[in-house]
Amino acid sequence: MARVFQGTMGLVLERFMIGFLYLHSDVSGHLEFDVAADDAAGLGAIRGVSNPASIPVKNEFLALLRRNKRRIGGAPSRFLVLPNLPGNSQHFGSSLPMRAESEPYCTDTLGRPFSCERVHVVDCSVLPSITGTPPTLTSMANAGRIAALSQRES
Repeated sequence: MARVFQGTMGLVLERFMIGFLYLHSDVSGHLEFDVAADDAAGLGAIRGVSNPASIPVKNEFLALLRRNKRRIGGAPSRFLVLPNLPGNSQHFGSSLPMRAESEPYCTDTLGRPFSCERVHVVDCSVLPSITGTPPTLTSMANAGRIAALSQRES
C-alpha cells in the first residue's frame, strides 16, 4: 500500500507547481498602527486590513491561468488558492539549488532544471541558502544575472 501511495504522490508532485501573486499597492491590503495614548497601555497594536479590490484582480488572474491551461501545462486548483494576510510574507529558498552542472532536483548556474533547456528558475529556490531577512533584492539580483547570461548564450 505504501508503494502505491508513493507512486501516486510521485506522479502528483512531479506535476505540482507553486506560485505567488503579488498585487500592486493600489489593490493590496495594508497595515494599520494604533498608537497607545499612554505608556501604561503599551506601544499600541498593528492590524492587517484586507482590500476588497484585490478579490477581482485575483479572480481575473486565475481566469487568465485557466484560459491558458494548455499553454502553461496546468490550471490552478480553486481550493488550494490561499490569500495571505497583509504584512505576511513567505521566505522559500534552496529547494532547487544551483550546481555547476544540472542534476535531478537541482539547476545549473542559469537556473535551468535538470534536462530543461528553455526553462529558467530565477527566484530564491535556486539560491544555496536564504537569510532570515527578506530575500527580495537577492532574488532580483540573481534573476537579473540569469537573464543577462541567458541572453548572451542565445
